[in-house]
Amino acid sequence: MKRFGVAGFSVACGIGLLNSAAYAQLGKDLRHDKADVFVARYADCIIRDKKTRLVAIEFVRSIPNTTEYADLASKASNSKCLSADARRPGSITMMIIQPDVFRDALYPALYRRQFRKVPDMGSIKDLPPLNLASEFNGSLASLPATYRPERALGDCVARSSPVAAHVLLISRPWSLRDTGAAEQLKPAIASCLGEGKTIRLTRRALRAYIGEAMFKLVSASSKA
Repeated sequence: MKRFGVAGFSVACGIGLLNSAAYAQLGKDLRHDKADVFVARYADCIIRDKKTRLVAIEFVRSIPNTTEYADLASKASNSKCLSADARRPGSITMMIIQPDVFRDALYPALYRRQFRKVPDMGSIKDLPPLNLASEFNGSLASLPATYRPERALGDCVARSSPVAAHVLLISRPWSLRDTGAAEQLKPAIASCLGEGKTIRLTRRALRAYIGEAMFKLVSASSKA
């Protein structure tokens, strides 16, 4: 069993990358690649604005599936970001996005804002396990059962292949560079998984797991 760098948790599983994810309603049904691009641009806009960025940080630190989580997701939203995107050719004027999808997009956006320039990756692999309790404003006992294994997988892959993880996060979703980075991560993913196990993983989920892990690892490394 591979042991991942999140304190107090280990997991063994396998992986199979999927190329589809029906997770957002964007006024009308969109292909998964277009949906990913819209949501990434929206998250980047939210993080650029100081006011919504501060609320977004509180949102990602809240416990999923709670009243506070839903309230903060709403407070972190900004219609101006959607209006700005609507001026792009082929864009839309209405977007409905679930809080979990919003959270998945925010960590990659936080990473892009703070670490777009290639950070020092040398010390990430050797960082001690991160303290999960310090990452949330609430009881860890209330976390969804799926969170810990997802978090552990992202942490393991990010430590194993931080350069490819960095490229994945700063690339436009479904661009050639994004696809190339996802391919480069497959050996690292395989090395983090138990032999003979499988897990269904969308590209959006891969970015989410890697985004949260890289943001937290690089942040911890810069403070070490």
